[in-house]
Amino acid sequence: MASPEVMTQAADYDWRMELEFHASSLWDMDPVPALTQILDQIQGLGEHRANISTILTELFCNAVDHGLLELDSALKDSAEGFAEYYAQRERRLAALAQGWVRIGLTVYTDTDARLIEICVADSGRGFDTAGLRNSRLCEHERYAGRGLGLVCHLCRELRFDAHGTRASAVYELQRFT
Repeated sequence: MASPEVMTQAADYDWRMELEFHASSLWDMDPVPALTQILDQIQGLGEHRANISTILTELFCNAVDHGLLELDSALKDSAEGFAEYYAQRERRLAALAQGWVRIGLTVYTDTDARLIEICVADSGRGFDTAGLRNSRLCEHERYAGRGLGLVCHLCRELRFDAHGTRASAVYELQRFT
């Protein structure tokens, strides 16, 4: 367990922010680079930049592609399927008239570590999270699903709400000894 001095000092840097992106801005905007630039300015996050950017990218893309655009990952099981997937993505994104993706970042101190929680929610219909929990999420055997497998390996915890419209990943920034 961390000493009271370490925990008090770390707690001074706890923070939270939340951003919401509407359908009209998703066509030509990728918020991940902008968020990564903001995170670069925060003490202690720089060395974790690549991992945090990967987690943000995967969760954001899943929210857009599967939550809002309702694209089927099974298309990505072949090279031709990849091309079809991205062609459908472009068409559906251009036609997207409503919906939103919300990104929340929270840095906080737990009893044994300093953590960042990355939450990405969308206004889509969701998916069967029970099926996802029973799948081999952390195995990279297929093209589809590799992104969530990577997030699973990088994070201390990856969970979904019961409706499948909100993903929450907890990444360890610093472990207290």
